Formats: sequence, C-alpha cells, structure tokens
Amino acid sequence: MNWFLRTIVSSIGKKVIVAVSGLLLCGFLITHLLGNLFLYFGQEAFDGYARLLRSSSLLLPAEIFLATLFLVHIATALRVTFENLGSRPLKYQVKGSRGAQTVFSTTMVVTGLATATFTIIHLINFRLEFQPSGGGSLYELVVRSFRESFFLTLIYVVAIIMLGFHLSHGFQSAIRTLGVRHPRFDAFVNWIGYAFAALITAGFCSFPLYIHFFLGEAP
Repeated sequence: MNWFLRTIVSSIGKKVIVAVSGLLLCGFLITHLLGNLFLYFGQEAFDGYARLLRSSSLLLPAEIFLATLFLVHIATALRVTFENLGSRPLKYQVKGSRGAQTVFSTTMVVTGLATATFTIIHLINFRLEFQPSGGGSLYELVVRSFRESFFLTLIYVVAIIMLGFHLSHGFQSAIRTLGVRHPRFDAFVNWIGYAFAALITAGFCSFPLYIHFFLGEAP
C-alpha cells in the first residue's frame, strides 16, 4: 500500500491521474453528445431519452461519480501546473528552449478553468430544471432557451470552443502520458487529438446554432 500511495503522489503518478480522469471525462462527452443527438429527431425522441434518464436508478450515482472525477481532474491538474511552475522559477532565456508549444498547450489552464466554470453553471441549471421525479418537456426547455436568447446561444458556443481548445492538447497529452510516445506515432496522436476536439466542438455547437437559426418557433 505504501508503494501505491508514493506512486500516486509522485509527479508521474499525478500526471497519470490527470490523464486517466481526462480520458474518462472524454468518454462522458461522447455519451452526452450522442444523447443530445436526439434533439434532431424531435420532441418525442428527446423527451423519451430524458424520461429514460429520469427513471434510471443509476442517474444519481453517475452524477456523483462524474462530479468526483471532475474535481479530481481539476485539482490534480492545477497541482501539477503549479509544481511545474515552481520547478522553473526563472523564465526561459531562449524562446526555442520551451519546446514545441501551440496555442492549445499554452492556454490549457485558462481553457480548463473556463470550461470548469461553464460546466458547473450548466449542471446547476440542469439540476434545477431537470428533476428526476419532475414532469414537463426537457425538449421544450432546451428549444425555448436557445431560440429566444442569442446571448445564451453565443455563451454556449464560446464555451464549447474553449472546451475544444482544451481537448486539442489535453487528449494528445493524456495518450502520451499513458505510454504512447514514439516519433513514429506522434503525427497520428496529434491527428487523433485534433480530430476528436473538432468532432466534440462541432457536435455540441451544432445544437444551439441549429435551434436558434434554423428550427421553427419553440413549442
């Protein structure tokens, strides 16, 4: 047990925790995106999906697990970031010595905190409106919210773009942390990371844009 505790509190152990928790959250994003696709099939399909979630005894345990996973990911990632900054008290004197950096890698903290803030607000609103024992139409709520408010649509799209930035580097970093690190695979890992981020971004942005600009009046 002592070796296990020493491992998870080590620098490598914390990076593995960030990687694993991040990939699990990526799995949730895929599931959430697939569920939201029911919006394109109309009110009956989406509300049927919502009723299925409402009636599931796994809803509350899943929410608790996701909240815990989310907090662990954020807390551990911030700790790794601060420790890395602390190990480099002096600024790099040569720009090239920083290695291959991109706008995605250099904004990870900013995009991560922005995504966390949006997610917390989004989940609070979701829980207030979507009670497991409640009735009503979730489809009507979603459609009315985006149809009537350009500001809400804009905020949602901007937040998802920030998430896409975070995923672009985070997904690649997680894969490499877990051992896929070889010059032969670098280009492929990069491509997968960008493709995944683009898919998630386009998928989630499509819902508010479709509802606000193309769907008829809210029911």
